[in-house]
Amino acid sequence: MKTFQEVQRVVMEALTSLLAQDPEAAAEGVGMANRAFVVGTVEHALNSHRSWRTVVTVHGEPVLVLVRKRLW
Repeated sequence: MKTFQEVQRVVMEALTSLLAQDPEAAAEGVGMANRAFVVGTVEHALNSHRSWRTVVTVHGEPVLVLVRKRLW
């Protein structure tokens, strides 16, 4: 089981990779995702709905970023 901080680190690493591929296009989506982690939106969504998602544009294509909370 991962802690919320571990999940945040993994997601932000993935988003940083998308940002490196297309900084201009991905910047807005990555920034919005970062803010969602900082203000608690992601944690609330995971606790309430067991998932959180966002879309980041890279090279003109939408890339879905999805985090799901599994119950074992």
